This record gives sequence, C-alpha cells and structure tokens, in this order.
Amino acid sequence: MAGRTWFRDRRGAGAYEKGLWELREGLASRISELEALLRSKTARDGMPAEGQALASEAFKELEEARKTLRHDHRRRLPAAHLAVAQTRFDTAHTLMLRLSPLDEVTAMMPGLVAYVREHLPVNDERRVQVEEIALAIRSGTALQEIQRQVVVDAVAVARQSHLRENLRVRSFTYVVYGMAVALSVIVTLVALFGALAPDTVPLCFRPEKIGVVCPTASDMSSASTQPDGDIDDLYAMVASRWDCSAAPA
Repeated sequence: MAGRTWFRDRRGAGAYEKGLWELREGLASRISELEALLRSKTARDGMPAEGQALASEAFKELEEARKTLRHDHRRRLPAAHLAVAQTRFDTAHTLMLRLSPLDEVTAMMPGLVAYVREHLPVNDERRVQVEEIALAIRSGTALQEIQRQVVVDAVAVARQSHLRENLRVRSFTYVVYGMAVALSVIVTLVALFGALAPDTVPLCFRPEKIGVVCPTASDMSSASTQPDGDIDDLYAMVASRWDCSAAPA
C-alpha cells in the first residue's frame, strides 16, 4: 500500500524534488523496514510493558516521518522535509535500540561505532567510551545494560551532530545561490548599460605604440598611437556594443 502511495505522489512531487527523489524513496524504504522490525519484536510473547511503551512511541515517530514524506513536499522545501523525516526516523531507531535485546545490540555494534566515529570528534568522551565498549565486546565480554545506554546516547548525539552538519551545508548552499543570483543581475545590468552606451564602460586597453584594442575591434592608426590623445574619446571611437564588460584599463 505504501509503495503505491509513493508512485501516485511521484508526478506531483517531481516538480519540487529534482535530484532528491531517490533520497526520499530510500528513506521511505528504511521507514518500512524499521516498522517491520518493530512489529516482529512486539509480536513476541513476554515483552515487558516498558518495551511495549517504547515500541508504541517508535511507531508514532515512523508514522510522522511517513506523513512528512507524503505531504510536506508540496511546500516546496524538499531538503527541509527530508531532514524532518530523517529526524523522526532516527528517533524511532533510537527507541528500537533501547527495547532490543542486548545480543541484538551487540550485533549492531560495528555499525553504531562507525557512525559515532564519523560524526563525533576523537576527544569526545562519549566516543571514547563507545570505542572502549566495542573493544571489550570484541575481546569476549558481554554487553551490559548500562553500556547499552552509553552507546545509545552517543549514537543520538552523533545523529544531532550529523543534522547540524547538513544544516550548515544547506545554509552555505543558499548563500552561494544568493551570490550567484546577485552577480548575475549585476552582470546583466552592466551588459545592458554598456549595450545602450558603449562609450561608457568599454573593455578596451591601449598598448604603447600600438593603438587601441577592444575585444571586437581595434584601431592601429596614427591618431590612436599619439600619447596626447583623449583616451576616453579613443575608446568611444573604437568600442562597439559588445565591448561593455568592464571599465577601461
């Protein structure tokens, strides 16, 4: 059912999500996968009430993530709604880590340690403790409940750090786009001004004893080589409407 919904939304979302459709579909698949894992855990007999409560909250977070992917693309902020949906998914995954048996968390340790190393600095105490726990597990020591809490908290902080990194990159991208638009407007205005008045901002120069040289024309006559000639008049005489990108050298 969810897959058919994504395909129905694709035509309407395509205008707003060029280049981000694959990310959206990938996150939707991960949401479905995590939801299936949680259902398999809650279907087991003997799950304590605490685990049931954590699973219930995880299901709510996954549903909010799915709603975000399904509807918020119409607000023309594809990167923003992906970040919100990812945050919801991360919260659900953290809850799943808290309710999973310790042996399952032990099996996930290589990936969790790699994620912590990727997004937390070397001297971060949480990263240091996670690496120590990973070494102890590798040597044969069983994972303890208190150690699971340390690992889960470190992963949650690493996810927040990852989100901040993405927001910084997005802010820098917006600045670059804004500067590009502003420079494009300035260049267009200069080009129009130069086309209307080519004698004001010609891209010309005057080498010694050669004459006046412009990108589209030149004058090697004796008049242009005289040092006492009016340089502005010479530029205006030689410049065409296309020689308008900069001031004279």
